[in-house]
Amino acid sequence: MKTDYEYDYSDLRARISEKFGTMTKFATAMGCTKGAISQKLTNRIEWSQSDILKASELLDIPTDQIASFFIKLKFRKLNSTDGAKQ
Repeated sequence: MKTDYEYDYSDLRARISEKFGTMTKFATAMGCTKGAISQKLTNRIEWSQSDILKASELLDIPTDQIASFFIKLKFRKLNSTDGAKQ
C-alpha cells in the first residue's frame, strides 16, 4: 500500500553502510534481495513492522530511536494523482 508520505532514509542508509558495508550484505542478513531493500529505501514499497524490527536488531538501533531511522518524513504529497509534493 502506497502512502501519501515520503520518508528520508539517509540515516538508515548510513547505518547500513556502517554496520554491513554494502546493501547486498544487509539484504542477505534480512533474508531478502538487494532490490527489495532498494525499493524500501526509495519509498517504492513500505517497510513492514516485522522488517523494521528485524532491521533494527541487525543494525543495533535502540527501540527508542526506531522512529528517527524509519519514520523521518521527507515530505507529504499534496495530490497523489498529479504528483504535487510539499
